Amino acid sequence: MSYHNTRYNEVDVRQMRAHYTMVRLVALGFVFGFFALLALALLWTPITGPWSQERQGMANLRQATQERQITVEVARGEMDAAQAKADAIRTMGQAARDFPEYRTQEFIAAFSEALAKGTIARIIYVPMEAQLPITEASRFQP
Repeated sequence: MSYHNTRYNEVDVRQMRAHYTMVRLVALGFVFGFFALLALALLWTPITGPWSQERQGMANLRQATQERQITVEVARGEMDAAQAKADAIRTMGQAARDFPEYRTQEFIAAFSEALAKGTIARIIYVPMEAQLPITEASRFQP
């Protein structure tokens, strides 16, 4: 048997060794990669935990700040509304002092509005004199 007649010649043996070496390196790379990913997965929370807690704290702080600003704006709006209402009451009171017929006009307007809505079922007229009702008993005074 000659050297050239062997089943595998030297070039083929080298190619097969290179191929098996490459397969071993790729398999070793996959195994190493798998264990690296496993280690990263196990260490992920300890590595990123403080960072995520910091981000959560910052988000909570921003939310609290925004809620406080909303509360301040609501209070400011309520204060402005109360001030406007107080000014309106003050204006109405001044008008009532300056113009005594103002209250009568307001009463007539409210009365006509109630009649238009139908909220008044019956009208009872009581004659008044000096802001006191006139009754039949006053005729029999001795």
